[in-house]
Amino acid sequence: MSTEICGLVPYPGGKRRSVADLLNRIGPLPCSMTFVEPFVGGGVVSLNMLARGLASRVRLNDRDPAVAALWTAAIQQPGQLIDRVWNFPGDDRAAVEEVFKARRSGSLRGLDLAFAELIARRRSYRNKAREPWHNRPWRADIAVDRIRTAHKLLRGRVVGDTCTALDALDVIQEQQRGGVRFLFLDPPYVEQGPGVYSHGMTEDGHRRLGDILRATDCPWLLCYDDSGLIREVYAGFDIQCVSVPLYSGPAQRRAELRIQAEPLAAVIGIAA
Repeated sequence: MSTEICGLVPYPGGKRRSVADLLNRIGPLPCSMTFVEPFVGGGVVSLNMLARGLASRVRLNDRDPAVAALWTAAIQQPGQLIDRVWNFPGDDRAAVEEVFKARRSGSLRGLDLAFAELIARRRSYRNKAREPWHNRPWRADIAVDRIRTAHKLLRGRVVGDTCTALDALDVIQEQQRGGVRFLFLDPPYVEQGPGVYSHGMTEDGHRRLGDILRATDCPWLLCYDDSGLIREVYAGFDIQCVSVPLYSGPAQRRAELRIQAEPLAAVIGIAA
């Protein structure tokens, strides 16, 4: 496989280092099937599904309004977002801190919120968007390249031409008109999620997600940390434990779970 497409922004728990394995597990979808990411985050899997021709249409959602605004800007207003990136003094500490302050105020909307989210992801420690971090140079060229790549792949191929900011559980239960859906789910993890994401999940949320997936007739693939809670919730499903490399170095790895209801190729074959 050729080099994987990076996500729109660096994102905690992003799947760039394991995307090849995930694409192999999913495989090509029928043209009638929409690829749905209720927890899109950095969007690595959706972008690579489109780039490889494995999906022709995607549905994007993230409960975090800032993340959703950034994706919507990349889809609808890439030129304006790019202009702001080029004109931003990303190595100026005061300018960066002012963006973080505005983002925390909760008053930003639309393109302003999208730009603040992009800066927060690219200028924070481990991309957690909490506090400014200045131990690496500002690379506007990389940020611009990722916006352009995302827009090129997404143009005319996103449901509603937007990324919604709904509860992921509501998105999973949506009724798709005129076609069927494949759900790729990468929710906040049980052990590592708290304190990392603005909109995490409680134990009750993890259990509700399991109940909904048991009831859905859509094919799906789910990623999680190797937690006793998750093994309990998804008992009876196909659960595989994989070793995933970390960004801190190729020797650093963690255990993650890949969960599915039944072999995906069989489900997709029926849907086709």
